[in-house]
Amino acid sequence: MIADQVGNQLGLIEIELKKISLSIHPRVRIEIKDIEALIGKHLIHTIFEFVDQFTSKKLGRAQQLLSEMLLMGETMPGMLALIGRHFRILLLAKELQMNKVPEFQWAGILKVPPFVVKKYLSQASKMTLSDLKKIYQNILTTDRKVKSSPLDKRLVMDRFILEYAV
Repeated sequence: MIADQVGNQLGLIEIELKKISLSIHPRVRIEIKDIEALIGKHLIHTIFEFVDQFTSKKLGRAQQLLSEMLLMGETMPGMLALIGRHFRILLLAKELQMNKVPEFQWAGILKVPPFVVKKYLSQASKMTLSDLKKIYQNILTTDRKVKSSPLDKRLVMDRFILEYAV
């Protein structure tokens, strides 16, 4: 259950287990409710959900997920970096798909855990290569604006989301 929330990175799993152990002390047995209460949604899963909502043009939900990530302590430049990485992987996945590269090779090429490949494949299948390139370019532009513009960072990010709607 913990791996479902944080992925298969042992370091993250260890950190989450330590947090849970400290919170339930003096008990020694971890229960499902303890995991659910402490881990909740993890940032990686929130990014996948953000991309699903964004590309489905469910922009209100996409904006809500941005707010949740900010509440998790993520910064706007940090979120843009994660979203940019995600779309870069989607671009590569789309190219692998178009070039008919066998799926068993994808994890190594994309440098992601094998269990995540299906999620990327699903998302990449819903978009054209042209759409992915356009979105990725807009992410880079938005990143520059967030880092250099005097405008409110959240406003810049909201504009990025709304521009995709038209």
